[in-house]
Amino acid sequence: MDGDTVYFKSEEISEKFFKRGLLGFFSLSLLPIILVLKLLSLFIWALIVFVVASLFPRQVKLAAGEVRTSFWPIFGTGLLALVAFTVFVLFAAILSIVLIGIPILLALVFAGLIIKFFGRVALLYFFGESMARAFHRRDVSALGGSMLGLLLFGFLSFVPFLGLLFTTVVNIIGWGAAIRTKFGTTPNWFRRSPRPVFPPPAPTPPIPPAA
Repeated sequence: MDGDTVYFKSEEISEKFFKRGLLGFFSLSLLPIILVLKLLSLFIWALIVFVVASLFPRQVKLAAGEVRTSFWPIFGTGLLALVAFTVFVLFAAILSIVLIGIPILLALVFAGLIIKFFGRVALLYFFGESMARAFHRRDVSALGGSMLGLLLFGFLSFVPFLGLLFTTVVNIIGWGAAIRTKFGTTPNWFRRSPRPVFPPPAPTPPIPPAA
């Protein structure tokens, strides 16, 4: 039984691979999937915003206020924290080969999520309050401002490349705000508290002579 022989030119293979395979990955056919994932992510973040801003409104506002007054120290703190966190996670992942690093890795992931959640919500409130100030609205609740900031964040995250850069900067500032303010409980966790000044002891009254 004779078979048919099919020949492919190398130019045709490379053309089909690069035009339909590699570049096809970014074709319009994937846009609905990307859109659904983006909307799902925004929905999850809306739930996180609702929980954090409802339970810790004062802490969220304090951390967001520190972003406005101490932006560069917070940015530096967040950048150093993320670099250190990445090194610790890699080290724990290596230790996980011998099972020692598994609980350490899980603890680091849990701590990283807590820091990211609070820091992101605080920064979303910062965005929302800034937008409200532009429309001469001063009294903005933690929940309302955070939801307004989430809308702005969601819109910018849809922009290609710019959205990735914006999200990276938001993560750095959010980590810095959460760590530097100790989750919104102090303006600057790293500031040395002044030593307490105690009043001088009262002089001892003289002992009267014995009668």
